[in-house]
Amino acid sequence: MTTLIRTEMRKLTSTRSGVALALAPAVYTVLVVFLVRVHGGADEVTAIDLARGVGDVVPLVWGVLGALAIAGEIRDGSIVATLVAVPDRRRLFAAKAAAVALTAVAATAMALVAGTLAAASLAPSTFLDAASAGELAQTIFGVLAVAAGFAAIGVAIGAVVGQPTAAAVGLVLWLLVGERAVPVALGVNDAARWMPGRAGEALIDAAAPLPESLAAGSAAIVLGVVVATAAAVASEVFRRRDVTS
Repeated sequence: MTTLIRTEMRKLTSTRSGVALALAPAVYTVLVVFLVRVHGGADEVTAIDLARGVGDVVPLVWGVLGALAIAGEIRDGSIVATLVAVPDRRRLFAAKAAAVALTAVAATAMALVAGTLAAASLAPSTFLDAASAGELAQTIFGVLAVAAGFAAIGVAIGAVVGQPTAAAVGLVLWLLVGERAVPVALGVNDAARWMPGRAGEALIDAAAPLPESLAAGSAAIVLGVVVATAAAVASEVFRRRDVTS
């Protein structure tokens, strides 16, 4: 299984789109830091602000990359060659999900390091002042957990939909619009905080939660249940999918 996961991780970094998405959080973070510097606000940037900034983009980035990682192979038929080597579809799905999740954690950690170096060089005296080590560690843990969770959710969506564009667009629309619009449309506004994206936000903001957010423990459970359910459903759909054409 370890060899299979390493193989899938190499696939992710062998395409331009995969590399671009993997580097996107780091580029975004450094760019934001320098834009803040240009506008004279570098002294207000703290380590927790930086980590939360990275956390804002990881669900979209890793959800999309996860969806593309498997849906692209299903669409162009290259998944057939992989299945010849690995006929156990559940095992292959698990390896793909693990590979994207591990890549997400590694690349997100890289984004945090890149942003930290940039921000600390601009305002070294204030960058770490506003947060305790415990609060910062809690925030970083939340960011990494959300990155891994949404990477796995993305793979599950890609396996079910089978079309990369539809899977990626559907995921983006759900995170940006659906999680807030659907509860309002159903007249259950309080349900919004139980959505996976909002649960991810609560996990990242656990050190300083908003009044309307879930507690960190509840948020972790919600995200874990969503990941496990999505993976179970997608694994079965993938096992039954006709990929011969």
